[in-house]
Amino acid sequence: MRINKILMLTFVCAFLPMIFTSCDPNSLKPLGGNGSIKDIDGNVYDSVVIGSQVWMAQNLRVTHYKNGDKIPMLANDYDWASTKDGAWCNYKNNGSYSKDYGRLYNQIALYDVRGLAPEGWRVATYNDWLILKKYLIKNGYNSNNDTVSNKIAMSMAGKTLWESFTGVGFIGNDLATNNKSGFNALPGGGRNYDGYFGGAKRNGYWWTTFGFTSLTNSSDSLDFKTDPERCGFSVRCIRDTKTY
Repeated sequence: MRINKILMLTFVCAFLPMIFTSCDPNSLKPLGGNGSIKDIDGNVYDSVVIGSQVWMAQNLRVTHYKNGDKIPMLANDYDWASTKDGAWCNYKNNGSYSKDYGRLYNQIALYDVRGLAPEGWRVATYNDWLILKKYLIKNGYNSNNDTVSNKIAMSMAGKTLWESFTGVGFIGNDLATNNKSGFNALPGGGRNYDGYFGGAKRNGYWWTTFGFTSLTNSSDSLDFKTDPERCGFSVRCIRDTKTY
C-alpha cells in the first residue's frame, strides 16, 4: 500500500509541470520553422525581399530584449494601462494567438535601448514603411494595376485568417489572390490603452517609430495613423543594412 502511494505521488509530481504548462494561456514555447532568422527566445522567422528591403515575413513574438532581460508580460488591464515600461501580451491573453499573429507590444518597448529585434535586424521605422508603400505602388502591386493609387492592401495581406468582405480590391474579397508581395500580413488585432482587445481576423496593426500602420479586411489601402503608446500592436522587423 505504501509503495502504491509513493508511485502515485511520483506520477503526479512528474506530470504536474506538464499539466500547468499546457494550461498556461501565455505559454512561452518558442516556435520553429524553416526560416533563417532566430530571436533570443529561439523563435524562427522567414524573410522576404521587397525592392531594396529585406523584411521579416512574420510578426515578432520575442519575450526578452536582445540582451536577455525579460520584457514584462502584462495581462491585467490596469497594469497594462498604467505601466511606464515596455510590455507585451498575447491577443486576449491567449498564447495560441501568438503562433500565427505574433505578440502585441506597447510602444515603450520599441524605444528601449536593450532592443526588441534579433541581431542584424531592427524594428521597422515610419520611413521603412513609407519606402515599402511607395515601392509597391510604383511597381505594379496595386489592385487596380495603376502606379499612383494606394491600393496595395491585397498584395501585402496573407492568404489565410482574414474574414471575408466583398469589395473590389479589398483584402477579404478573394483571399487566394492576396500576398503578391510575399509580405504575408495577418490580422492580429490589437489592445487598447485601457486593456480592451479587438480586431483580430479583421484588422492588422503594426508599430512604427511614429504611430502605426494598419490593414483592414474591408479596405484596399495601407494606412498610417497615430495612437497612444500604451496600445498593444504587432511589430515587424527589417534587416539593418548598416550591419551588412
